[in-house]
Amino acid sequence: NRGQDGAGVANVKLDMAPGTKYIHCEKSIAADPIGDLFGRVEKQATAQLHKAPKDAKLPTGPGGKEQVDPRWVKDNIPFCGESYLAHVRYGTDSENSIDRCHPVTRESNWMTRNLILAGNFNITNNEDLFGSLVQLGQHPRELSDTVTLLEKIGHFVDKENNDLYVKYSAAGH
Repeated sequence: NRGQDGAGVANVKLDMAPGTKYIHCEKSIAADPIGDLFGRVEKQATAQLHKAPKDAKLPTGPGGKEQVDPRWVKDNIPFCGESYLAHVRYGTDSENSIDRCHPVTRESNWMTRNLILAGNFNITNNEDLFGSLVQLGQHPRELSDTVTLLEKIGHFVDKENNDLYVKYSAAGH
């Protein structure tokens, strides 16, 4: 049984205003990657909670605990969103580094073109898939099975987004 080489977590916040960060991702290759990862996320959240302005504070809750408006929390604190993806790395064929931890993100300023992927797998035809991306005119940032798969999926997401944009623009929307 291999040990845990690393861990990562990503969060997506839905219905966020333009100009507001809505994807957060943290990774760790510490000796206890899960503890390190969630310890850092909690530390970030606690630090931000202490910065909540007075108008975001709510009447004291049960047990005398201070409460903060949930919308302020979502808008201002990393990892306080609706969708999560977490992963524990069990390395298969590459060195253990933070760059090899998942989730891996493909971010865009078009909300519908963002992707987050995690998994323990080896793609046997990775070079072929990579070559097909290059033939499409892409320049993948590295030759790894995860990035190749992410970019291959991303190609079809981009195509569908573009097709819908053209269709609805032509219809006057």
